[in-house]
Amino acid sequence: MPFTTDKIFYETHGHGTPVVLLHGLGRSSRAWFGFETQVARDYCAITIDNRGIGRSKDAPISLMTGMDAFANDVIAVLDALQIEYAHILGISFGGMVALQAAMAHKNRVTSIAVLASSIAGTRALRL
Repeated sequence: MPFTTDKIFYETHGHGTPVVLLHGLGRSSRAWFGFETQVARDYCAITIDNRGIGRSKDAPISLMTGMDAFANDVIAVLDALQIEYAHILGISFGGMVALQAAMAHKNRVTSIAVLASSIAGTRALRL
């Protein structure tokens, strides 16, 4: 089982241009149900268990853990794999992480696809 130095679990599937797959809150990378295999036909699919979830359950998390920590975990996985930049696809909470990663690490994120999500960090009414 590959882990980064911060105990973040990840797996790679396939070869080619890297695409990071980030699941929603409370879901592990096991919940892709074969989607990662489909992506791996043409790309290197990288699945990650967010800190505190699935096989990353030993990574520190608290109510004060912000989006920066989750975004930095994605970059730590890319560093562990010696990948300079990647596409990121995020669903729900994973979409929030993808947005934060793209904002905080512009030179490491080629593109993002965000599904069923919003930007985190504001208490204002949002659509």
